[in-house]
Amino acid sequence: EICACLVGSEMCIRDRTYSDREKINKQYDNDITQARQNRKLEVYVNAEEDYLDALKLKDSAKLRAELGEMYIEAEDLRTAAKWGESLISEYPKEQVGYEFLIQVYLEQKDYASCFRIKDEADGLKISSKKIEEIISDIKYEYYLEGEYAQVEEFSNGYAAVKKEKKWGYLNSKGHRVIESEFEAVSYTHLRAHETCADL
Repeated sequence: EICACLVGSEMCIRDRTYSDREKINKQYDNDITQARQNRKLEVYVNAEEDYLDALKLKDSAKLRAELGEMYIEAEDLRTAAKWGESLISEYPKEQVGYEFLIQVYLEQKDYASCFRIKDEADGLKISSKKIEEIISDIKYEYYLEGEYAQVEEFSNGYAAVKKEKKWGYLNSKGHRVIESEFEAVSYTHLRAHETCADL
């Protein structure tokens, strides 16, 4: 009899625990669905509340990054940056946090912070193609920031650069291949340079 009662009460506890877990899962799913709907409708205050409710039930780096992306959409980059810093603090070994935070700093054109986040990820041996691509895209603009008034994106291994109201070209190694001597950008200059270089 005693064993039957103990077994019976254990089953009762187990059933109640399963039922509680099921309720939590259902509430979590509901909060996420509501958050995403509000985000899609750009009702960011309500979406934030729903995301935070979901995070109270089941915290994860991925869900935190999703909320952070909403801050970017809402053009609240200051909150997004704070959120991203807390994300990597809470989940220091999760790649998604570093990818999110570097995206925030890219949006702010805070390239020094992009490189800091890359170094932190590298220090933890976190590898990310997305981070590598962002760093590759910004490294010349970052390094050449003080030297040129404007640096265009690289195309076919070259970037147009503006210095003292004149345009020239850099190659993918950051070396000047055409001095800043033109009033406007034209790929004719670049093609002419390539033809001369081939001679």
